[in-house]
Amino acid sequence: MRLLQFLSLCLWFCVINRSFGLGETRLFQFRDPLKSASSPDRITAFNAVNRVQKTIRPGWELRMFVEEGVWNTSTPTGLDPEGSISQNNRLAVLDQFADTMRQIILTMENLATSFKVPANASLDGINFVFLDIQDGFSSDPSQDERKGSYFAARFDPLDQEAASGLNRSNLIYVDLNPGTLGRELVFGVNRKKTWQDAVRSLGKLILYQQNTNKEAWIQEGYAQYILYRLLKQRPFPQGQELILNVPAEPVSEVSLFLADPVSVYAGYITDSDLMDRVFFEKTPRDLLDNVRNSQLRGFSYLFFTYLFHKMGGNFETTNTPGDEFFRSLAQDSRTGVEALKALILNKGSSLGTILEDFYLSLVFRTQEQ
Repeated sequence: MRLLQFLSLCLWFCVINRSFGLGETRLFQFRDPLKSASSPDRITAFNAVNRVQKTIRPGWELRMFVEEGVWNTSTPTGLDPEGSISQNNRLAVLDQFADTMRQIILTMENLATSFKVPANASLDGINFVFLDIQDGFSSDPSQDERKGSYFAARFDPLDQEAASGLNRSNLIYVDLNPGTLGRELVFGVNRKKTWQDAVRSLGKLILYQQNTNKEAWIQEGYAQYILYRLLKQRPFPQGQELILNVPAEPVSEVSLFLADPVSVYAGYITDSDLMDRVFFEKTPRDLLDNVRNSQLRGFSYLFFTYLFHKMGGNFETTNTPGDEFFRSLAQDSRTGVEALKALILNKGSSLGTILEDFYLSLVFRTQEQ
């Protein structure tokens, strides 16, 4: 009996922690954030193939899964560079992305903590899944017209939970229409946004694994800190173009916030499922875009960048007092607001004072311009 129990345990362990190899196909279930929980077609199942795999550290893999229909299509996708369409070219784009993400993940773990495998995981390591997310975005190439918004990349916390019945894995979904790692499929939608949101999503994943009770604006702020810390002035692979060229080209939502800075504030209530939508229209045609999630992302980027510097952060080294502050914030078991208050108080200030100084800095910035 003990032998049978032992063999059953070994079989369970091997199945749960199975490492997928190159070329293997896996069934994924994608939860559509635009549909209600009661919608019968909210979950979409699709097959994706592991096209690129890198070792992050011994026993910990990074995989690039691509939905079969996207990989096999003869029409341009977000994996195609400028020029001819071929699977070899798509593979080269994926490989460069994977190499850079491997470096970013290692740096992120040095700044924060190591990624974990979810309980009862069906897949180990960190996995990017590339697909055409059906997000309601539309465009007219002949008129350079874009309607609504789209998801460039997103992390779904339910993929971490065994009870959800979803993927039970560390997953980041990346959109390939209009999102792109290569050529520009739609006017004004370039690869910078996809890279930026992929790193933001990694930031949300690593925070969620440390603490699940942080408010939405704290989650967003922490992710923006990760984005700023790891992509500032970083070039794309094999080129001089910068992924995040600040202050010349801040993340796109900053301008939306600065156009109406009193529209959002700390503690702003939002729909976290819609937070990752990339906003286009000043007068949106999609009712889902009438929430001010984009402005909140702009606020979070600016405020948490400001907070990073106020807490002693700089770019001279890879581990500063500012990084220690955010590491403590992520690991603190209290809610985000209570943790922020206590950690800032330990630094001899207060959350209220920091927020006041932040908004005053925006006033002076506007006057100077």
